[in-house]
Amino acid sequence: MKYIQRTVLSLMLIIAMLCSLTLPALAAQSGAGTELYMNKSLLTQGLTFTNTIYTNPSYGREESFALELAPNSAVTPMVMACDTIYGGLTLSACVAYAESQGYNVVAAVNADYFNSVKVPLGMVVENGVYKSSPAGNPAVAFLPDGKIQIIAQPQVDITLTNHGSDTDAAHNGQSVSLAHFNKTRTATGGMVLYSEAFSTVSTRTVGEGWNVRFKILEGTMTAAGTVELEVTECTEGSEAMSIGEGELILSAHTDSGYRANFEKFSVGDKVTLQTVCNDPILAGAQQVTGCGDILVANGIVTDSAAWDKDIAGVNPRTVLGVKSDGTLLLYVIDGRRTNHSGGVSLSMIANELQALGCQWAVNLDGGGSSVMGVRLPGSESCTVVNSPSDGKERSCGSYLLLVTEAEKSGRPAMLHLQQDGALILAGSSMELSTLATDTALYPASAPNDISIKPQNGTFRDGTYRAPAEAAADEITLRSPTTGASGTGTLHVITEVSGLSVKDEEGHSLNAITLEPGETLQLTPQVYQYGRSVVSTRDAFTYSVEGEVGTITETGLFTAGEKYGQTGSVIIEGGGQRVAIPVKMPVAFSDIRGIWAEPYITALQERGIVSGTSETTFSPDDTIRRGDFMLMLYNAAGRPESTGENIFTDISADAYYTTAVTWAQAQGIAAGMGNGLFDPSGTLTREQSFAFICRALPILNVSFTDGEETVLEPFTDAADLADYARVPAATLIQLQIVSGSGGQLTPKASLTRAQMARILYAALELQTS
Repeated sequence: MKYIQRTVLSLMLIIAMLCSLTLPALAAQSGAGTELYMNKSLLTQGLTFTNTIYTNPSYGREESFALELAPNSAVTPMVMACDTIYGGLTLSACVAYAESQGYNVVAAVNADYFNSVKVPLGMVVENGVYKSSPAGNPAVAFLPDGKIQIIAQPQVDITLTNHGSDTDAAHNGQSVSLAHFNKTRTATGGMVLYSEAFSTVSTRTVGEGWNVRFKILEGTMTAAGTVELEVTECTEGSEAMSIGEGELILSAHTDSGYRANFEKFSVGDKVTLQTVCNDPILAGAQQVTGCGDILVANGIVTDSAAWDKDIAGVNPRTVLGVKSDGTLLLYVIDGRRTNHSGGVSLSMIANELQALGCQWAVNLDGGGSSVMGVRLPGSESCTVVNSPSDGKERSCGSYLLLVTEAEKSGRPAMLHLQQDGALILAGSSMELSTLATDTALYPASAPNDISIKPQNGTFRDGTYRAPAEAAADEITLRSPTTGASGTGTLHVITEVSGLSVKDEEGHSLNAITLEPGETLQLTPQVYQYGRSVVSTRDAFTYSVEGEVGTITETGLFTAGEKYGQTGSVIIEGGGQRVAIPVKMPVAFSDIRGIWAEPYITALQERGIVSGTSETTFSPDDTIRRGDFMLMLYNAAGRPESTGENIFTDISADAYYTTAVTWAQAQGIAAGMGNGLFDPSGTLTREQSFAFICRALPILNVSFTDGEETVLEPFTDAADLADYARVPAATLIQLQIVSGSGGQLTPKASLTRAQMARILYAALELQTS
């Protein structure tokens, strides 16, 4: 979106369109960066969708999306300024509106810049109907024969010639000339002519002004033609005028100095409206959209000094290009999204379009407006394929739609690989499935006799096995009975940027604690280019360090028979290596059969608690303040601590120092005053209530502060210190604390068994 007018190049560009289909691969280096990944999908004959990931030395990862439309395709471009010129819609809403009007929309991108009320700044012609004037901005015109014309300074002049009425010839021969059509009226902007295409509500004018209402007697508004009119109303005032069906309204602000033109009309006058276009080819265009700077002309990047400097920096972009063979390119690159795509400058995108073979290219609206929707195989409607920088679709003033008149039949015309574009680690396998579309790009029933043939890997019994070497493996699909065919691509890679390991429930594994003889299935997951990579367990190698157990070739780990052993499980693949610590728990002989055994055991298996010796836990002993902080720290996943120890009684080498320092930095740990923490001191129950409650957000436990009314059933609630009343109420409300015999005993020391029960109950409420 842009609120100011743009300086444009004084250049008229006429482009002849020829026939093309394939999007050529980018050079290793191009305007947007170095290509890492490209996937092309043929949606239908003549229409290709391409997703590309780059790396840019200045901005890191970049991601773009391109639609290429060959001449003579059954898919054609269409300009739509939403349901009305005024107001704007999101891409999804505009596509839905177009479909409600009977159009079969297969793809769309945002088009022209617009002002604060979503009125496009440039020209709009929709299906031959003139809907908004150029206002000095460049335009892209789509002609009935498939040619495209890019015009630097399009101009459409409107002349209203009065013939007088049947009873009064006073105004006969008087005329009014103007250029503004369906634009926002301002106090100094001159006269504006409005049609019902502007708004279903009114002219939306503000301030004092005059208006002349016309009834259309004959003709349609085009960029070059005549319309016969009759004056039905002449008014002055501050009220906006409603625009009825088959009406035009001429309007100007009182301060604009055009009152003499108002006086050239009276009710009943017959008027001829003539539009004259400065370009005879533009005059015949069926679809026209305004645009921004012309970036490439005759295959050469234009002078950047003439470009709009306000938007020249790094931003998301939507651009349009035309190749020498006539192929239309619609190109969106994401931006302003950390670790996804930073965006590109005008110079970078101009060089990119030139590298893609565009002879002519223009900048469309970018920033948060940049959006592309595509009806992907298997879908009934367009889906937004990029990531708009606002985090959601922005309402824009106009869109360029790709539509087809092909009829929905349900008969398969093209076949598609459902996993098209997937990244797969070399040596892995995956099940493949197919989709079919009819000539209208709607889903069709997939034939039963589809053959699937990889170029590099193997396919058997519904399963694809990736080769050992990196490759863009083209998969050929064919149905002998229907004649339908298609291709897809699986990107086989040998190197990945990230490797993590999950357990059978999908939880990330940072450490393993098992009882002797227990088993655990490990599932590696890998990532590349910011995306998940398909992988199977047999694509990795596994080994064990230390006497902690054994592991199979598919990652099934079996714990050894000795308690107290430590070691690691090593997983390697895709150029990455992960070592997961393994600890065989100590068998605590003093917890067997007691009420707290399941809580202590569960926390021990997660590496959160340890014993007082190799064989004892001492459940009835009171817990020390330093030990409690260490257990909270373990429960939080032992995060890195960047704070500084402020307690004078915490030595630098104590086993609980990192935990206490972390807890103090997180606002959990409070000292005893005078710079002391008293780590060896006994923890009271009310102190534990406060510490646990402060740790809940860090433990990913959702809660609201408890009402103190929940304390009333406890006979000793009055004994709670003020600092512990709300924490106690909160933990009771969450059923983390329940008391005993109707009492909370807040001043009593907390036992190690009670600590295990409270901490276990809190962790059970974790949301992730």
